[in-house]
Amino acid sequence: VKQNGRALQHASEKLREDREVAMAAVEQNGMALVYAKIKHQENEDIVTAALDQNGMALQFVSEKLRNDEFFVMAAVKQNSRALQFAPPKELREDKEVAMAAVKQNGRALQHASEKLREDKEVAMAAVKQNGMALQFASKKLREERGFVLAAVKQNGDALVYADKDLEIAIKSEFEQWQQKGNSGGISQFATEEQEKRQTREGPSSDPNPNSAAAVRGESAVQCCIQ
Repeated sequence: VKQNGRALQHASEKLREDREVAMAAVEQNGMALVYAKIKHQENEDIVTAALDQNGMALQFVSEKLRNDEFFVMAAVKQNSRALQFAPPKELREDKEVAMAAVKQNGRALQHASEKLREDKEVAMAAVKQNGMALQFASKKLREERGFVLAAVKQNGDALVYADKDLEIAIKSEFEQWQQKGNSGGISQFATEEQEKRQTREGPSSDPNPNSAAAVRGESAVQCCIQ
């Protein structure tokens, strides 16, 4: 098991009962926890070792420990996808746990609760890490120009997940930007638009979310489009 943790599945009952054997197996491969005895899946030291090696082992942890934020946090920090194995209510609605997950991999937003997918701070952290996480954000956020531009800045392909009216408006603005002789793709355009907004509003401001239509009325360029 020191060379291949999954070999634990072929060990004798006596060896599988042995704490040291189980520990050696999960230290080599955290997913070997699935072959461990229930008592080992409930053992905090063995579980910690398994999650440190592979956060996805959370799915094999005892229910008691999966309800403990310490172990869920350890899992999502190692592998953001482990969030899907957290208890459906308490921990998947835990903002601290969700933030830890999306900062590692924005796409983990899909495993967060609906409430957290509506949370601008959590969703913004997700799209800044991976713009394609925009598809998992709430409808309200996908209608907000500043939020969508943050996603597009990270990945230009993310625009397809924006509110359709807003997608059309941003594409139109991008075309006008190119016609003025600007070079670069839509991510560069999004970067410049965000810089302009920050200059107008100040770096520390955090305006309340606005509808796509309301925000589009803010700039002169957008007024021209309308």
